[in-house]
Amino acid sequence: MATDNDPILLPDEDNLFLADEESGEKPTSSLSTRPWKVMIVDDDPEVHSITRLVLARYTFESSALEFLSAYSGEQARAMVQQHPDIALILLDVVMETEHAGLDVVRFIREQLHNTFVRIILRTGQPGQAPENTVVMEYDINDYKEKTELTAKKLFTTVTTALRGYRDLRAIERSRIGLRQIIDSSASLLEFRSLKRFAAGLLTQFTAVFHLEDSALYAHESGLAVVQQGEEYQVLAGTGDFSCATDRPLRETVAPEVLALINRAACEGHSVFSENHYIGFFRTRNNSCNLLLLRGQHHLTELDRDLLIAFESNIAAAFDNVYFNQETRKNQREILGILSEIIERRAPEESCLARRVGKVAQRLACKTGLGEHEAELLRLAAPLQNVGTISLSDTLLRKTPPLSSDEMEILKTHPMLGHTILSRNKGDLLQLAATIALQHHERWDGTGYPQGLAADQIDPMAQIAAIAHAFVTKGQAADPGQTPLSSQELAEYFHSERGKTFDPALTDLLLKSLDEFHQLITN
Repeated sequence: MATDNDPILLPDEDNLFLADEESGEKPTSSLSTRPWKVMIVDDDPEVHSITRLVLARYTFESSALEFLSAYSGEQARAMVQQHPDIALILLDVVMETEHAGLDVVRFIREQLHNTFVRIILRTGQPGQAPENTVVMEYDINDYKEKTELTAKKLFTTVTTALRGYRDLRAIERSRIGLRQIIDSSASLLEFRSLKRFAAGLLTQFTAVFHLEDSALYAHESGLAVVQQGEEYQVLAGTGDFSCATDRPLRETVAPEVLALINRAACEGHSVFSENHYIGFFRTRNNSCNLLLLRGQHHLTELDRDLLIAFESNIAAAFDNVYFNQETRKNQREILGILSEIIERRAPEESCLARRVGKVAQRLACKTGLGEHEAELLRLAAPLQNVGTISLSDTLLRKTPPLSSDEMEILKTHPMLGHTILSRNKGDLLQLAATIALQHHERWDGTGYPQGLAADQIDPMAQIAAIAHAFVTKGQAADPGQTPLSSQELAEYFHSERGKTFDPALTDLLLKSLDEFHQLITN
């Protein structure tokens, strides 16, 4: 076998001479990172053999080379499409045609729009492709006559090219990472539940940093810190930690990782190790939150810079989640107060109201509405008659028929309910206000107070109205009234389909009538 000290002369037409120069350090340590892909494009098989031989023990940043061989321009074009992550192409100019190599360059840059791969033209016939012309007209990174490429010069040329490829990839990854951070930040602000936010946070982090191995999110309880020391509860996990949700953190991670977490909590800032990131976030309500990311590779400076850039956005997202939770808590308390008022005035209505919420939620889910929206509807639908608290007990308890004046007064309760609920700008009470205002509107336009028809009526208000009618008729809200059977309920809703109620929503109810009937009788 030839060595670096033996000159190797290829056939005259290529005239590649590898002189007795050292080819640099050849590390012997085992490699664990992905190799750099180098494609050799030349119609002479011996050029491939010699290049592979000289660079066989070459490493760059602890990674070896993976060689790909093409023997024509056509093969090169096919191969570069199959391997978009090629770092370097050593490209002959003259192959099946006098300009086959140059055609490959144009194909890569202009058709594939691959600006990352480094292209080094190697020619044994420089007259066929003059250097000045080629450098000016083609996007190449180096031009070498084969007689120039001693082993050391090939080593230097390859190293320079790989550095350029690495740096371009780092810039691109930074650009993509920053764009992902911007997009992720907007997405994270949509979460309202802390547990769902935690899961979303992991998804966004792994997308930004391509850490597709292991990550988990932990929340430090203030009570736990005071009474049980440094105790953490896992809210969400991925990778190796995907089964860790709701488990104590100390049962999930190794002691040395727990030590890093304790350090971040004690010092009050994020901590990096070789392949761990412990993000520390303290919210405005003084809640401490931790994010652990564990990768199988060392975190680079770029990784750390992107993580630090993301931190300020995450802190804002945490505050948003806690603010939403506090807002929803306040809204629920308001709803509780209103429900208590309803219960004191009409105990039977309160019992019906809870069932109305359940039916409305189930019907909403069958329309394809999301879990969050369906839950809001469950809470808001029972308040559709809240405006009646402004009316006299005498009017409400009077046995029909009512006089025309009394009916006009009764018809004011949707507006009264809307006025009561719309003062709060939270999404829950705004929904309840809309339902209160529109629950007596009819699909055919003959309802009140606004005479809305068909699609003018908010779908949530229609769902709430259907749920209320189903519960009150199926459970006999009024004293002395007999509950309708499933068959009678079906007949009633068939008769009101397209008149009082939305036809599509009515069909969904009728399709699962027995299921809904069990919901109000169990």
